[in-house]
Amino acid sequence: MKRIVYLLVSIVCAIKCDAQVEISNSQLIGKKWERVLPVQMIEGDTTIITFTKKYIENYHYRINHNDIFQFKHKYYITNTEPSYVQFANEDVGKERKGRYIVFYNAKVNSIDFYTVMSLTDNELVLHHKALPKSIPKLDMTIVYKRVW
Repeated sequence: MKRIVYLLVSIVCAIKCDAQVEISNSQLIGKKWERVLPVQMIEGDTTIITFTKKYIENYHYRINHNDIFQFKHKYYITNTEPSYVQFANEDVGKERKGRYIVFYNAKVNSIDFYTVMSLTDNELVLHHKALPKSIPKLDMTIVYKRVW
């Protein structure tokens, strides 16, 4: 049984690695994306992301509390697998191509990244690998639909 589970996990990982695509900043800038998967914990809540030249902006609308959480992080795109210790601030705001969206959370002084799995006119699929010391250690694939 353990072998079967290991085999299935290996296959999924291999498929995800092959599914990565290369994107550029200009493909993201000026578009608004609404998260559709995983579904929101509370019905009616919405998460939106947008990209500017220098920032990835994340808005979480909480319908029951009638409020908004906004996160704004510097980002850049790269083809080099990112590290959690070095942020290339000189690449922020530059037109680049790559498979990774690397962002810096100044509030908690941490670096994180998404792996771009696919991008079409109507859908953006990102994979977020759990941070090394996070509990619980869960990787997540996030699907967004374009709303603007």
